[in-house]
Amino acid sequence: MNKRFSLTDCALTIVLVLIIAWVIICDVQLIKARIKAKQPPELFGLAFGTAEHSDGDITVRNYYMDNGDGTMGPEILAVSFGPEINDYRMDIDGDGQSELFCNTVSGGDGCERLYVYKRSGDLILLGIVDETVFSALPHYTFLMAGANASRFDPKTGKIYVRYTIINGGEEYCIEDLYDFESLNIQFGEFASLTKHHTKQQILLTAKEE
Repeated sequence: MNKRFSLTDCALTIVLVLIIAWVIICDVQLIKARIKAKQPPELFGLAFGTAEHSDGDITVRNYYMDNGDGTMGPEILAVSFGPEINDYRMDIDGDGQSELFCNTVSGGDGCERLYVYKRSGDLILLGIVDETVFSALPHYTFLMAGANASRFDPKTGKIYVRYTIINGGEEYCIEDLYDFESLNIQFGEFASLTKHHTKQQILLTAKEE
């Protein structure tokens, strides 16, 4: 009889210890989640914020450094634009800092171009997956800018590319996914302006190194 009560007491003690351990683990996870929630989001290893404005039928999003005192900027870290903003932050090259992939769309011709921003030391670099990249692909033929497209696919972490080739007088559309490293993306310094960018200004800020 005493042995049975002893086993019961032991079992209850074990259950109680497991409950206490579970509560402690939950509290620790909750504290971590709260701390993480209070931390500003990270871009290029920097805290940042965003602001958007309209440029005709195009929305322009500016990325600013978070100053930690409730203000942002004035320097702009990156810019994205399109009828809708489709941007993704991901550490694609494993350097511990997230890159920014902006699936941009021009308003006039609906041209889809992927803008990739990354940090190198104190510089923010911009690379555009455009005709310079397309021309290195097999059998690429330039017809018109709108016939080609590039965008980041967040599901695979790869870059979707669509381009045209001409074979035997016939036009063919080629679609494929490419690893980030496999495309010859030319990066140049993103010369940030301390004012809102328009789409035309963005194109002037990618300078050759």
